[in-house]
Amino acid sequence: MADTEKTGDSLMRVRLFPTLELSDGVQSVGEEDIRSDMVVKLLSYLAYNHKRSCTAQELTAALWQDDESANPVGALKNLAYRLRTILKKSWPDIDFITTGRGSYRWNIELPVTLDTEEFTSEIKKGERAEDTASKIRHYKKAFALYRGKFLHSLESEHWVMPKAAFYESAYLGLARELADLLESIEEYEEMEHVALAALDIEPFDEKLHAALIRAYIAENRQEDAEEHYRATEKILYDNLGIGPSDELKKLFTAVMEREHRQETDLAVIQKELREATDVKGAYLCEYGVFKKVYELEARRVARMGMTIYLSLLTLYSPRHRMETAYEDREVIERAMEQILGVVIDSLRSGDVLTRYSANQYLIMLPACPYENAKMVMERILRNFEKVRRRARVAVQYSLKEMDTIAEGSHGNPVYITSTLHILVDRMDAEKKEMKGRISGIALDRSYEFGSYEELIRLIDQLLNQIGRPQPTRIPRSFGKEDKFVSYKASPEVVRDPEEVEKERGLAATFDVEFRTRSYSTWQGLLYGEGYNGMPFSSELELVNKMLGSKA
Repeated sequence: MADTEKTGDSLMRVRLFPTLELSDGVQSVGEEDIRSDMVVKLLSYLAYNHKRSCTAQELTAALWQDDESANPVGALKNLAYRLRTILKKSWPDIDFITTGRGSYRWNIELPVTLDTEEFTSEIKKGERAEDTASKIRHYKKAFALYRGKFLHSLESEHWVMPKAAFYESAYLGLARELADLLESIEEYEEMEHVALAALDIEPFDEKLHAALIRAYIAENRQEDAEEHYRATEKILYDNLGIGPSDELKKLFTAVMEREHRQETDLAVIQKELREATDVKGAYLCEYGVFKKVYELEARRVARMGMTIYLSLLTLYSPRHRMETAYEDREVIERAMEQILGVVIDSLRSGDVLTRYSANQYLIMLPACPYENAKMVMERILRNFEKVRRRARVAVQYSLKEMDTIAEGSHGNPVYITSTLHILVDRMDAEKKEMKGRISGIALDRSYEFGSYEELIRLIDQLLNQIGRPQPTRIPRSFGKEDKFVSYKASPEVVRDPEEVEKERGLAATFDVEFRTRSYSTWQGLLYGEGYNGMPFSSELELVNKMLGSKA
């Protein structure tokens, strides 16, 4: 047992974040001074457990773990002797370690404080504090004490790992709480500092990334906010194989909305927009932006009769089909970067793509029928084969037409170029007979039909002639009259809508707004003879509704 006269009243401070260091305020001893991993382990264990005795059996188990020793007790005695010798060089009058019967401990007569204990104490004080200022004061003290992971140089030791995980979790929770409190009092610079420091410890914490972006936004640093979002997106994809959380996506939208200051000169805005579009190839965007583009295009599909295809491009390891094994992650990531350039160069400037997951790109192909969309994707695969070299990856894609919902719009028909004015002069519902004419604002004259079969064939021919809505599949041509005309965004209007509307059939008059031509049939809205925007999803359903109006 050490003499109390040899201990004195000095307060010894022990740091364990991130490495071991002893200091009395005048001099200090750290791991680099000890120069022995085993001595560092012993001193760290005894200092951390300074409030109790540690048996020789406990210490040997902690220090040597799975290694066997012919004489563990003797090895421990020798290690304790070396530890005392090292510490005596700096504090010759102080005994740090005392020996009991089959045990060792930190000298109970030597006052000591650990940064780990101060850390947890300040957090508890902050949690108990009733006002924001006191909470922040205690949380800041705790935050400053955590200088890195607990005993980082000993992180593989069994006894260190659970404690390191505990303190890191407590620190990250503290950082989130402190950032929120600083935000509440508009201390955005400090909030930024807290988030950045914590992200150095745990770069995958999305709550902290969100806090940092909020701080940038509040400081009116929109470019920094956008840059950090994109960096975060890449970090999550590259390391975890996941996309940003909904919270981060909403923040990115907020950044985009706040990026533009009030501007009265339209020419300045136009120049800015022109610069933003001065990029060749397809448009690569974040998934949240892609969703907005999708919503806009879905409306255009219904209104303008366009066909849009979505393609999901997937890279995977041939050894783990459609499953990206951990050991293949680096290979997949390199291939994802490689194929990105191929995709952008292979697509048109109006096409849009986004990274959907760690090994997938989602591509939007506007005004593109199925056959053309398939040709585009096959071209991407061929181009990738030319540059992939020895990349051990396989690639596949799927295609699906963009979903559109033809909602009934009660009221009068809208005379757009794909609205056909059907004038029925004779109709027999029982015999399914129809005879009449078709006109429209994009047709230079009326076209006659003598049966409902001719009506169906004539409608297809006229929609092909008009150029919208675009069919999802290119029709096979077996004669001159069926010649296909590619999609026209703005077909020529050759007749006055009021003039067309005045034309009436002897038996019935219908207006049909054709919105899409999916699955080799039609979809749209039917007006007239009691129908006020009734949706239909096929040519058969349309004809039956028309015949049913007079049943």
